[in-house]
Amino acid sequence: MVVRFTSPANAAGIEKSLDLRGIGDRSVTFTHRLTNRSDAPLELFPWALSAMAPGGVCYVPLPEFRAHTEDLLPATPLVAWRYTDFSDPRWRFTPGSLSLSQTESPSPQKAGLWVEQGLAAYVLEGWVFLKRFEPHRPEDCPDFGCNFEMFTNGEMLEIESVGPIRSLQSGESLDHFETWYVRQTSEFHALRSGSREWLNEAAATCPLRAVEPRVSG
Repeated sequence: MVVRFTSPANAAGIEKSLDLRGIGDRSVTFTHRLTNRSDAPLELFPWALSAMAPGGVCYVPLPEFRAHTEDLLPATPLVAWRYTDFSDPRWRFTPGSLSLSQTESPSPQKAGLWVEQGLAAYVLEGWVFLKRFEPHRPEDCPDFGCNFEMFTNGEMLEIESVGPIRSLQSGESLDHFETWYVRQTSEFHALRSGSREWLNEAAATCPLRAVEPRVSG
């Protein structure tokens, strides 16, 4: 069964709708649709925010390690905002992941990057929320090539998947797909949450159940 929510077009002429489809196994697929209801072309991109409960940690995988002698090309952008401070202890870099913790610290933090696996995880009190999304090409994505962004302040943490920039003619739509999973940390064989092995296991066992976003008339 599909449940659809549709809002009236806003002042810019963009109509937003959201389809929810339960697929069992404690997961649900979302279709975020943007439709141009104006009389003129609009350039836009999908931006799907999930606000998480306080006290957890968001993990995203970093590019697979390759030796300097094997690969000289850049692998992903890492984008900062004016208020980003990577020396803040809420940020943590490991060989396999970047994490951001939600604490009572009131100062906001945000960063974006291109996540090849199309995967982000939020771990809180033994539970894991997994968001899967289409990676897209970084050259098609906004904010210097980001398909994922995360933000936190003293109240919550946002997990944000970002779709490609598209120009929509009047009446055309753009779809952006996500699949959400809820798991317990004990269900993963890899012991350390947020490690490269743990994130690879999550990507393999919790796939995106959707197709390439499309433009339709």
